[in-house]
Amino acid sequence: YSADSGEEADFEALAGDADVFVCEATFQDSDEPWFGHLSAAQAARVAARVRAKKVVLTHLPPGRDFGLSLAEAQREAADLDVQLASDGLRLDLAP
Repeated sequence: YSADSGEEADFEALAGDADVFVCEATFQDSDEPWFGHLSAAQAARVAARVRAKKVVLTHLPPGRDFGLSLAEAQREAADLDVQLASDGLRLDLAP
């Protein structure tokens, strides 16, 4: 889980080759950057760079168009499995 990190974090140590990388994705492409936070597109690029098999976007502010966040992430990492976190989400990590 990335929490609030910004692009400067050591994501390779945190999530290199992860089966599931839960990543903060507060912003969208049209937002002004804010130190310590990622956009959905940045989160997807990071997940692809560290070879995660799946990225779950979290820390999505209420009232946002979550579909837009998902689309921006999928555009940046088309080969990556991208999902939005939601209340009660359960992930099966069994082999």
